[in-house]
Amino acid sequence: MALAFLQCEAGTGGVDLEDRFKALEMMLTTEMEMAVQPLRDRVQVLEEKLGLAENLSETDGLSVSVQVTVASPKNMHDVISMKEEATDKSRPSYLKVRSVDSQDVDAVTEDDMQVTFNRDIWTYFALVGLGRIGSWDACFTFILALVSLAMQAAFVMILMSEFFLERPFEEKVELARIWRTSVAHDSRHMDLAQTSLTSRVCRGDGALIVSTTQAELVEEINKFLGLGLDDFEPSSFSPGTMLSVLCILLWCMRVYKDLRRMGLVMEAWSWIPRSDYTIMNENFGFTELSENRFYGFGSILFVCFAMDCLLLVAGIRLLASTTSISSLILDAVALQAILDIDDFMFHALAPLRARLLIQGLEPMQVKISQIRSQVESGLNFCLLASALVLPYLFMLAPLGLSMQAVKYELCGGTQEFVVAYNQDIQMTYALRTQSERGIELLPSEVAVEEFKHSSEALPRYMVFSATSQAFDTDQVRTMAEEASTFPICFETQVLQETGRVYRDPVAMSLIEPRFQSMVARFGRNATTCEEMQDLCYLPEARMLRYLCGATCGCASAGTSTWYKVARQGCSESCLKEAEAETACTDVAATSEGWRSFWMNYVPVVSSFFGQNLAQANMLTMLNQTVQAMLSEGCPRLLVNDTDFVTSVKWCEGFPDLFRPVAFLCPETCGCKASLSGFCPSNCLSDAVHGSTNSSNA
Repeated sequence: MALAFLQCEAGTGGVDLEDRFKALEMMLTTEMEMAVQPLRDRVQVLEEKLGLAENLSETDGLSVSVQVTVASPKNMHDVISMKEEATDKSRPSYLKVRSVDSQDVDAVTEDDMQVTFNRDIWTYFALVGLGRIGSWDACFTFILALVSLAMQAAFVMILMSEFFLERPFEEKVELARIWRTSVAHDSRHMDLAQTSLTSRVCRGDGALIVSTTQAELVEEINKFLGLGLDDFEPSSFSPGTMLSVLCILLWCMRVYKDLRRMGLVMEAWSWIPRSDYTIMNENFGFTELSENRFYGFGSILFVCFAMDCLLLVAGIRLLASTTSISSLILDAVALQAILDIDDFMFHALAPLRARLLIQGLEPMQVKISQIRSQVESGLNFCLLASALVLPYLFMLAPLGLSMQAVKYELCGGTQEFVVAYNQDIQMTYALRTQSERGIELLPSEVAVEEFKHSSEALPRYMVFSATSQAFDTDQVRTMAEEASTFPICFETQVLQETGRVYRDPVAMSLIEPRFQSMVARFGRNATTCEEMQDLCYLPEARMLRYLCGATCGCASAGTSTWYKVARQGCSESCLKEAEAETACTDVAATSEGWRSFWMNYVPVVSSFFGQNLAQANMLTMLNQTVQAMLSEGCPRLLVNDTDFVTSVKWCEGFPDLFRPVAFLCPETCGCKASLSGFCPSNCLSDAVHGSTNSSNA
């Protein structure tokens, strides 16, 4: 009965069920064909390219169904299998299994690359009107975008302006030349150690109070080029140049990163189909774009791209013009902060709803072929080479040459001299100076060092002036004025036990600071005049002769008359004591005073005039005169009565340099026969007696 029932059911409804099965089969077959066809075409193209195609024919009475399994191109193998199935339900058999290398697939296919939108404030303009965001959030986001653009534009304008960048280093060459010829060798800027301003600047003297700009410039050049104090040619390794190249390369890579990212976004944006309306898929990705949205967001990307290019150029100019090594890295970091203004705005101030919309955007797709990748690699290589070579050739190398020129103008040539111009006689005079200040302190520096922490009321190395007017007078008082100030010979009357005011406190308060200052001047650790006796005939020993008149011969008769004048330190009181002891007779040719005077003639006169007479053409004649004086004694003054160099008469003396030789040869100089003012006072009585006898006769 069941069979009959089934047959009845089949007889009555079998026709409809069979029709339904056929319709379902046709629908499934069509869908399968549509799904498999792209894979079949791809396999066919692949086999043709690889030479693997085979003639496959369908047998009569057989229907062919193809089962294709294609692995991802990223896998090592793609497996393609085709399965033939007979209509009579015969056992299926695999017609073909083929393994293909992934490199072969990449050679003929293009890979899709996901490109995410930039997480910055500008991406919001791609979503205007698409997401649920409040009107105030949208307005504030727009304001942030304008502020970001304005800030970057302002930075670009400032960085590109001539007011921000340092003056071209080429201009400093002429300024250095002017400084060197007008200020650097001015005697007014020479320090107490007789060091010229040029030497102090080029040696990096940290105690400078003038020309500090030039000193900093020299130090900056030395650090940048890796130069020593006396070097003008850099070595193969220049620290500043190398660091500049690295900072510029770092900056370029940072900008290239943004430019490449924006370039990919622009490319992916251009591949999205356009229509009258913008259509989003279920993953919040763009399926189609309206023309307005496409060109609007594309224009914004172009503006951002152009702004980054301007920042790239401005940053390179800034880094290439920075001559301070310590500022290079700081400038590079500051430039990166300018480039990240968009990110700062997005993460710090962007509305949360806008951030959620931007973060939820589905990445776009860009097709990347092997040829395109190789072309891009070549372009990147060119950009890398340009970032290394172009700034060095056109900016850093000329900067290094300009730095060398500036240092040569500042410090090249002879540094150890100063000049002063005499307006009255219209002549420039020069003085050779020390190359650098010594380690030892100067007398004035010793005085300050000793007194600044002293608890004593009276200083040891200096004398305080009573008033400001006295201070001004003391600064310019000459040695002749100093020697005539106190009517006392210090050594004979104060320092010696036979003196009238031996160790008087008031007199000692005058002597002690002067003696200690003089001792510090010569670097001695002396406590008595006898310990300094060997220095008495030095031209600069004026204070020594002033304080130690007896030891240096100022108060002694019969000594050499060199420096026995007030202008060279001998006080009037000491000279009067010597005059009182002088006999009115000529000294012998072998006496110590006579021989010392003529043996020291050439060096003393050379030192006084600043000219080495030993190299003069007149040296032969001068030596002949000296030898004649040494051999013949005082009578030779009757033959050579005038000094050829100073044009003064020997007997009358020279107030700036030596006492009248009449104190050694009073008889030859006629002191007994006349009342000449240059003669010793002891000869005046004889001269008066002689003149009286002549008148009586």
